[in-house]
Amino acid sequence: MMALEPACLITNEKAVLSALSACSIIGQCRVKELEDLRPVWGVEARYGEMPETMIILRKDWNATFRDQHWTLVPVKDMLTDIILQLLECKATGVYRPWNEICNPAITFRYELVSFKLGDLDILRSRSNPRGADLFSPPYAQFPNLTSRPLHPYFVILSAWTAFRANEKTLGPRHIETYGLLRTIIDLWYERREELPHDDEDEDEEEGDLDLDLGEAPAGSDSSDTLVDKPGAAEKLDPALDKRAAPAEPVERSNKKRKSNGRYSRTK
Repeated sequence: MMALEPACLITNEKAVLSALSACSIIGQCRVKELEDLRPVWGVEARYGEMPETMIILRKDWNATFRDQHWTLVPVKDMLTDIILQLLECKATGVYRPWNEICNPAITFRYELVSFKLGDLDILRSRSNPRGADLFSPPYAQFPNLTSRPLHPYFVILSAWTAFRANEKTLGPRHIETYGLLRTIIDLWYERREELPHDDEDEDEEEGDLDLDLGEAPAGSDSSDTLVDKPGAAEKLDPALDKRAAPAEPVERSNKKRKSNGRYSRTK
């Protein structure tokens, strides 16, 4: 099968490779959350070596993603199905890993959720017939996105991180998705409490937890090659692009926190 050309997941542009960059979907997640959930998910590989965590974006879209102006979320039917499967695992005591709850061989669908894109119109290219479609806020008609082998578990944690960072600006259209995400996070952490774990006091925030990627993960529908390393995407000058803004400040604490943001405990 012929490899597909790299293309921005949002705009579907592929003409200028130097305008594209690789993006880790979990790049803004807290290191401790990723490690807390590793045994819950049953993930053994290094996150940075997993193609299921990667997408291709145009560099300006990469910048606004990193600044959490928008996020991706699995479609609501998928979120509901994951909740039902996790509840079944809880009821039976038989817990299945990430790749059994959501088979990586399946191409999953994702929705664009905007937080701080303002009145930006999105021009999305199409190849057959050639042309482009224009989508205006709140992007109700924007198509579902696919990027194999991007996995729902990593997208969910990424989306929860973005929703949590934007809680003060959430509107009615965000609430149903917020509730579904929170339910999944709570079920994951209920399972985490049942597993043995040490009490090391790690208060790491967003970081590069084994996320240095020098080579392309194969098999992505959006791209079979990584144009740039995830960390190499240049942030846009806010004077040139009003969508770029400084990252949200992170409040530090001396307490040992449960990473779903609801619980805290001291050593």
